Amino acid sequence: MLGIAIFTTSCADDETPSLSGSKSTPGFTYTLKQSPGGDTLPFTTEVTFTNTSTEAFTYFWDFGDNGKATVANPTHTYTSSGDFVVKLTSLGKAGNATFTQVITIGGPCDYVPFSTLTGCSNRTWTMSPVSDAIRILSADGNTQLFAGPGAACQTDDAYTFFTDGTFRYDSKGQTFVANEGSAPYSCQAAQTNAAKFIMIKNTSGNPRIILNNTGMTRNPFIGTTDVVNGNSYEVISASENELVLQGVLADGNLLRMKFINGFSINTIKLFLHGGSSKTWMLDTTAGANAVTAGLEANPTQYYSGGPLAPCQKDDYYTFTSTDNLTVDCSGSTLLPPTFECGADKSFTSTYSFGGVAGSVAGVAQISLTPNNPIQWIGVFDRAPENVYRIISISANRMVLRSGNGSANGVVHDMKFVVRQ
Repeated sequence: MLGIAIFTTSCADDETPSLSGSKSTPGFTYTLKQSPGGDTLPFTTEVTFTNTSTEAFTYFWDFGDNGKATVANPTHTYTSSGDFVVKLTSLGKAGNATFTQVITIGGPCDYVPFSTLTGCSNRTWTMSPVSDAIRILSADGNTQLFAGPGAACQTDDAYTFFTDGTFRYDSKGQTFVANEGSAPYSCQAAQTNAAKFIMIKNTSGNPRIILNNTGMTRNPFIGTTDVVNGNSYEVISASENELVLQGVLADGNLLRMKFINGFSINTIKLFLHGGSSKTWMLDTTAGANAVTAGLEANPTQYYSGGPLAPCQKDDYYTFTSTDNLTVDCSGSTLLPPTFECGADKSFTSTYSFGGVAGSVAGVAQISLTPNNPIQWIGVFDRAPENVYRIISISANRMVLRSGNGSANGVVHDMKFVVRQ
């Protein structure tokens, strides 16, 4: 019995827990690496953590984005930008302790060309209406082989870039197909396009946009369907209002194109004057109903449109980039109250351009001198405030609405086309 008692006492002593040693001191450093290769946007960021903890044998990591790890020196990939609280808990012989540190993961919008391209959300670009929107240059860039504007079905195409790498193409019904098929260089049925893009930072030169052709039966494109090497477009310049891209054609020559941010006030004005000057006329197409009259709530209430008078068909409205407007009536003007062709009311004046005042329709407005009887656009009996709101505009078409949108003020909707 004495032996049993001694044995029992010895077992009890051995089972008593006992921790000894210094308390663990957790800590870590880290390095960032953009993946893949540190050069492609949108990107993920790979972070390598170096454990500096002392007196520890077990580690628990919380990376602040629901990611976890238990190895000593983990590598973790962040797929979004922001500030993340990283927590390391180390366990040693004398217990556990926790160390936290905030790390900042930069996003693609930290790179200015990418933020300009996408607007840090999404941004839509259309081909510039200028006369040299498309240029072909020799391989060395020193000789211009061709310069011209986009076709009508090119200038209404919309190319939208999203910060997550999504690419969206809206043909508005037709695509200008270059150097392909039975009818090359013509407006044809809408073509498919890429769904994704990347931007290469290219620290030794200009960044590049590369379209992803996965799942496509044709080459993706921007601006024109001409195939460029590697589906790659060099960003020659980029600002809030203008984007210039360049690709290398199969023969080595360079395709250079100008695009504009279709939703900025500056680019809307560029559509108006074409970069220097542009002449517009009322749409003479049969059935166009180029001029209507009514109230803001119902612009056709008083007059739903009809054929133009002969002296309206040859009225020309030229807007310049220096804010001059010339109205050339070619000898005769349609005049109220009889609405017959009468004396020529041509004139030249300055105009002002800006955003639409108040909560009324329009993307921008043109203003002439208020209550000036010799200044007018489209119709001579315009609203006295002499304000013309741009309801819609492209490189070749424009809809203006006269009047400031007051409840009882008469408005005229006028459809214009570029004079050929």
